[in-house]
Amino acid sequence: MKFTTHINYILFFVLVILVVLLAVSAYLLWFEFPRGYRADRATWVDVHKWVGFSLSIAVILHVLLHVRWLWRMTRYYVRWLIGRSGPGARIASIDMEKRGL
Repeated sequence: MKFTTHINYILFFVLVILVVLLAVSAYLLWFEFPRGYRADRATWVDVHKWVGFSLSIAVILHVLLHVRWLWRMTRYYVRWLIGRSGPGARIASIDMEKRGL
């Protein structure tokens, strides 16, 4: 297996753990700790912020690891959309631009 395969596998589990932690902290902040519980709420606000920041970094890393795949898929879909419109549709739109329509 490639080294990047191992990195992707580990990153997947890191993302899952961070999403679960973010959901738990959001639940606790939203439902369990009303505004009156200052000390507990402040702790969970900090946890929520740091987990959210860590999740953002992990998502950026995930996108950077898959940038080549994203580029290829974007090119594929752009070519597919151009092919669906056909050459006649492209000429008609250019002709309408020349007429000022």
